[in-house]
Amino acid sequence: MSGMRGACTPRLFSAVGQESSPVAVGPQADLVPGPSSEEPPLDLTGKVYQLEVMLKQLHTDLQKEKQDKVVLQSEVASLRQNNQRLQEESQAASEQLRKFAEIFCREKKEL
Repeated sequence: MSGMRGACTPRLFSAVGQESSPVAVGPQADLVPGPSSEEPPLDLTGKVYQLEVMLKQLHTDLQKEKQDKVVLQSEVASLRQNNQRLQEESQAASEQLRKFAEIFCREKKEL
């Protein structure tokens, strides 16, 4: 998620927070005046473009994070299997050592 931290920079907030005229959204859009001409102001167009670029970068970062998550989940599953196998091997070795110690102690007492 480190890629997302870099995208939320002051540029993003300044691009969003400094619009020159109010624009209505929804059913009341016709009642509230927006920009005076048919085309949005050049600086607003640039801000929209900048936001689109940031959105694309965030989307790319999100896809990378999802791929990384899948890889890490696979690694975790493999490590859990190895851990289980090692615990079983350790338990078997411990049992063998205990049996060997019993046999060794018995034979020592018999001598």
